[in-house]
Amino acid sequence: GMLRARAAFAGLVAAEPANPALHYWVALSGWRALPLVTETDKEAAKKLCKESIAACDRALAAKPKFSDAIALKAGLQALSLSFNPAATMTLGPEMEEAYGRAEGMEGDNPRVLLLKGINTLHKPAFVGGGPDKARPLFERAIALSAAPTADSTAIDWGRADAHIWAGVCLGRLDQWGAATAEFRK
Repeated sequence: GMLRARAAFAGLVAAEPANPALHYWVALSGWRALPLVTETDKEAAKKLCKESIAACDRALAAKPKFSDAIALKAGLQALSLSFNPAATMTLGPEMEEAYGRAEGMEGDNPRVLLLKGINTLHKPAFVGGGPDKARPLFERAIALSAAPTADSTAIDWGRADAHIWAGVCLGRLDQWGAATAEFRK
């Protein structure tokens, strides 16, 4: 289903190639589908990841200060490390810079915090990662996404994701009751 949505957004891009939001939605659909595709076809997943990063690049070419696209590109780069772990040494600092830049532009953007939190959760503790460091980012993303957006056309996703990832953090911290509560939310 997510790949069909991605194809639909790609069709819209063909009609409106200068629209950064459409490129963003293509990339986001790829980000959503990537873990599932990776389970079944690693080569197709690698191609999807590369294409989704390119979609972020097109969104950013049209709108360089698009914090959602900056953070999403960093999130896709993190997923790309499963195909090339050696790239961690170069992509790691690039991703950190991107998350910092996106948060600096829009520190109250719950999707930026969500993506930064996912990255923080998966980083080793010796470089500032782990569930104890990621949990506050998810909690902040949850709090910020609780208020409805005034613009019905605005990018507005991630509430459920933030609860899920907060639950994952709590589970890794052996706080199973609190983790279950987050999953239920």
